[in-house]
Amino acid sequence: MQVGYNFIEGCRALSVAIMLVAITGCSGGASLDPAVAIDQPEADPGIAAPAVGLPQTDDDGLAPVAEPAPELEPEPASQEPEPVQSEEDESGSAPSQDSPVAASEPEVPEQTVWSAPIDGPYQLSDITDLVLLTGQSNALGAGTSYDPSLDGSDSRVLAYTNHGWQIADLHQIWDLGWHPGNDGSEAPSNNLALHFGKRMTQLTEGDRVFGFVLATAPGQPIAHWQRDGEFYQSIQRKVLAALAEHPTKNQLDGILWHQGESDANGGESYARALSNLIGNFRAESWFSGDRPFICGETAQFAVNAQLMALNHDADPWTACIAAAGLPTHEDGAHFLAEALRTMGQRYADVYNQMWWQSPR
Repeated sequence: MQVGYNFIEGCRALSVAIMLVAITGCSGGASLDPAVAIDQPEADPGIAAPAVGLPQTDDDGLAPVAEPAPELEPEPASQEPEPVQSEEDESGSAPSQDSPVAASEPEVPEQTVWSAPIDGPYQLSDITDLVLLTGQSNALGAGTSYDPSLDGSDSRVLAYTNHGWQIADLHQIWDLGWHPGNDGSEAPSNNLALHFGKRMTQLTEGDRVFGFVLATAPGQPIAHWQRDGEFYQSIQRKVLAALAEHPTKNQLDGILWHQGESDANGGESYARALSNLIGNFRAESWFSGDRPFICGETAQFAVNAQLMALNHDADPWTACIAAAGLPTHEDGAHFLAEALRTMGQRYADVYNQMWWQSPR
């Protein structure tokens, strides 16, 4: 009896096992051949897909134990270089990475504000003589004294200032953004151009009105005035801006040159450089070969020989005034205000002599 019962139970267990195998086969639980897994056809729409969230089973009917995924170290955040905006050259093309980019030259401000009407009896259109003064520190006159009784204005002497043409006053700004004066609470420095103009009004007995442009480079040798250099180009721009305001003038009437302290030894090299400079000025549309170019001696240096040689060359429109021995500061190089007044008058005397041989 017991044997029969065991036989029946065994058959029942076998039937259950067979049913489980059949159910498993129908549910797609059989493992796929990995070699052909990517080529398996799409699932038959008549067969239900495994329920989401239920584990797939292996051939043995047991859900596989998933191996823990290896922990991945976080990738460092990419540090891409910031984009660099390329500069374009004059042709509009960006320079190649291996091509050096030339440093841009500092821009020199140009006059953009037209002069207001001059508060005086003479206007811009009345200027008969327009002169450029250029050179180094003695042409600038910084660090000199001011005497209201000797250094006052004259309505027939006009200066090209940072506000355009005005009656020349040493309290104005004529050059470098600060000279001769930019602080009304302090006495300004002096300048020989003012005294050149005032002396000319005396010599011409009121017939002419004088205007001047100041462009200086303190402490610089004559090489600083090379024609392809930035400073020379700044002179060009300043002169052209000053002339553009005059209703009829398109040329300077003279150039005053006071430089040489930074080329104290002078010599043939300075003589050649000075000759080239004069030639460059005369080649400009705003100057010519029949206008005075006048220089002045330094206080005591050997370069005076080359400067004074302009009094004996073949060019009747070049000359040099004597200045050696005039009072200076303790350094023996920078003239005092007293000397600048005298030098301005000497420049005027020579200019006036040349004027009478001018074709004007």
